[in-house]
Amino acid sequence: MLRILQARARFLIDFVERQKPDFILFAVITGMSSLLLYHIAKKKNIKTFFIQTVRIGEKYTITENYTGLSYVESAFHEIQKEILNFQIKHVKDAENFLNNFRAKPKPHSVTDAIKARPIGRRKQFGFLKPRNLIRSSSWALKVALDYVKDQNKDDHTTIKPWHYILDRVKRKTRVLIGFDDLYDDVDLEESFAFFPLHLEPEMAISLFAPFYTDQLWLSKQIARSLPAGFKLYIKEHPAMFGYRTRSFYKELKKIPNVKLVRPTYESFPLIQNAKIIITLNSTAGWEAVMLKKPVVAFGNVFYNVLPMVKKCVAIEDLPRMVKEQLERFHYDENALIKLIAAIFQESADMELVQIWDIEGGSNMEKKEREVVQFVDLLASKLGLKTI
Repeated sequence: MLRILQARARFLIDFVERQKPDFILFAVITGMSSLLLYHIAKKKNIKTFFIQTVRIGEKYTITENYTGLSYVESAFHEIQKEILNFQIKHVKDAENFLNNFRAKPKPHSVTDAIKARPIGRRKQFGFLKPRNLIRSSSWALKVALDYVKDQNKDDHTTIKPWHYILDRVKRKTRVLIGFDDLYDDVDLEESFAFFPLHLEPEMAISLFAPFYTDQLWLSKQIARSLPAGFKLYIKEHPAMFGYRTRSFYKELKKIPNVKLVRPTYESFPLIQNAKIIITLNSTAGWEAVMLKKPVVAFGNVFYNVLPMVKKCVAIEDLPRMVKEQLERFHYDENALIKLIAAIFQESADMELVQIWDIEGGSNMEKKEREVVQFVDLLASKLGLKTI
């Protein structure tokens, strides 16, 4: 593993020294190579820009540091110190957004909506239809042929087709067996904390919360940090349905004060009725802040800059933080509005999920129109344009 790391580092150092880029724009950091490139660029004083969602509608921002929203956070601190000539329009936009969200909470992305996920045994039986069976067989044959033709099939990163197919079969089997017998009923009247599980693998865990990657272990620590009589409601991420084993959920169910919520249950009633939301760095934590709920986060996330959010960096501090948030929580509406206003100033509208994940390579003219605002934002950070 060390030799692989060294070889990639040498390749990337040579690449950077030959190309001499003025800046590097990262869409995502998903593995060793992109993370190495980021740190190599930093060491060589090359500007790094990372595209990051601000979790408000279709807005995206640029950050120089992938662990936070550097320009948004700088603007927020300047607003707090009242040294920035800030546009009143951004404050008004922030207030309007916050009022609209509270009146009718909804996910910031269409892919985060539960209806966008095919969850449930009934929907999963569709693969048994003759047309879908033929399509699956054709896909399996293509995967096998591509592997045979691959000149790098012995590389450690190449997934063997039989492993890929076996994984798909296992997931289908889990879904067909179902998890209904493991889910608990929700009682919004009882005292409970809400902990949403994260999608994994994902940089939100591996890079933003690297010391809390074991969510089963973390669930146990949270459960034992709650006051007597409290329940811990744990809800699976909709995109993880069928990926985790039944044994994972059974281990969660062994924790005495844990209730497992089915992934089809809407998160907003849980957030609105929970006494406290505890999260790694999820959007649920951001939604909870906007709904005036106390939050404890474990990972790096932009809303940690708010004074009413507690970040837990040592697990033994968690019981104390939970107690403080439950008994002495002070909500700061003014700080929240300033943070949202900073987001409006330092972001641009871009339907990235729609043009990248949903539409793919089609309609390039639409893609060009869609990214104009974001390109202008990038140009402003390079001193090429004023916005």
